[in-house]
Amino acid sequence: AVHGIKEAVIAFDMLRYASPALQLVLTGDGPARVEAEELGRALAFDDFRIRFTGARADLPTAVRLAEMVWVACEHGGESLALGAMAAGKPVIAYHTPELGEVIDDGVTGYLVVPGDRAALSARAHELLGNPELAARMGEAGRARAAERFGVARVVEQHARVYQELV
Repeated sequence: AVHGIKEAVIAFDMLRYASPALQLVLTGDGPARVEAEELGRALAFDDFRIRFTGARADLPTAVRLAEMVWVACEHGGESLALGAMAAGKPVIAYHTPELGEVIDDGVTGYLVVPGDRAALSARAHELLGNPELAARMGEAGRARAAERFGVARVVEQHARVYQELV
């Protein structure tokens, strides 16, 4: 979502001072990309560390390279959050009904108020400063994704629905 991309760029601008090696990688494509890139360059004209990868068929592979995954959209994002959790990455996401069903706040990641870029940045800073916490959240996310959203569980749920319909 356009709003979420801008918020992520601003949150990253707050966070980038913590580590000179830190980068924000934005995947996907759309009309907000140009505006987000212009905003990022305006904020960090001397130290631009935002990468736009465009749409990626290998997103699960790219997620495995991340320290954490941000889901900054006000609608949807469950697939990205679940993919990150399945890869063992902590997730920081907007607190929406959909993402609240997937992410256990404080256990598998963090949920922040939509649009609260300071909270997004603060939670990311917390995870970067505490690798043990990030690893625990990542492992809890992997377990939750497998337990609640794994293939066997989804097949079981669908079979139950079909049986109830018959």
